Amino acid sequence: MEGLSLVPVLREGHREGHREGIGFEHFNERAYLSADGWKIVRPGERASWELYDLNHDRSERHNLAAEYPDKLAELVAAYEAWARRCMVEPYPGQQKTQTK
Repeated sequence: MEGLSLVPVLREGHREGHREGIGFEHFNERAYLSADGWKIVRPGERASWELYDLNHDRSERHNLAAEYPDKLAELVAAYEAWARRCMVEPYPGQQKTQTK
């Protein structure tokens, strides 16, 4: 998993945050958290991406994908760049499906 070391937290009690976002993939569920507090989630291979503003909705109750299509597209592109860089997708033998 890509990320930052926790050693500064343990030694000094703090560290600088992520400058870019960070992606996740677990059992075909995907997510990307941007540095500015937005998060996308795709809970399954055939599901649509969901968009949440964690600055105002930490419990992810209000999917804002329809209201902010440009932000959604920006984060999907960031997720896909992360997935290529970290060799997350496609899996061996898997056909890459179109994202919604």
